[in-house]
Amino acid sequence: MYRSYFQYISNRGFRVSQRCSIRLLVIIFVVVESQESGLHLEVAERVAETLRQEPYFFLTNNCLIKSSRFRRVCRAYGIPARIVVCIGAADAVWFGRRFTIPVVHGWGEVEGKRIEVSRPLGYPAVWRIIPVNIRPLLVVRF
Repeated sequence: MYRSYFQYISNRGFRVSQRCSIRLLVIIFVVVESQESGLHLEVAERVAETLRQEPYFFLTNNCLIKSSRFRRVCRAYGIPARIVVCIGAADAVWFGRRFTIPVVHGWGEVEGKRIEVSRPLGYPAVWRIIPVNIRPLLVVRF
């Protein structure tokens, strides 16, 4: 982590003198961070889309494994990403009947935004469970 705004701004390629006011440094810091956050989400969505297109296998390429790969790739790009694992409730359809079942699910998170990586968005899984519609009951972020 950077010790000061001055060190952060100078490492980003801006030339700032030591006499520069703190207000100016804070304004530059906020502008740079807001520009980078938009790029972070854009790159993270591209990474997630490539992972979504990979086939889903319950034991070898499930949502937890894809989420850990998402985090690893995002960190390689310098994007602060997290893995979120939850025990949640999902609406399932089995033999024409709808009921709620407990599930374990994982997804990626960038800047507080949930990014699903398990399946293409809106594509149902086994028993017509759509991962976006899983309601988390117990959540662990790491």
